Amino acid sequence: MDALRAGTSVAAKVLGVEKAFGTVEVGKVADLVVVNGNPLEGMKVLLTSIAVVMQGGKVVRNDF
Repeated sequence: MDALRAGTSVAAKVLGVEKAFGTVEVGKVADLVVVNGNPLEGMKVLLTSIAVVMQGGKVVRNDF
């Protein structure tokens, strides 16, 4: 969980952009990588089990 936060909400806070980025909330910018599995059980799922990629609120890839 700490690694995921470091790359998302913590990074946004350090950069001073936490009002627009870093967490999934209404009104924030979010590019998402959806995976089949739980990254908290092993980060490898982020590289090997990608299901959908969304950018700017639109699916840009779902043919994995």
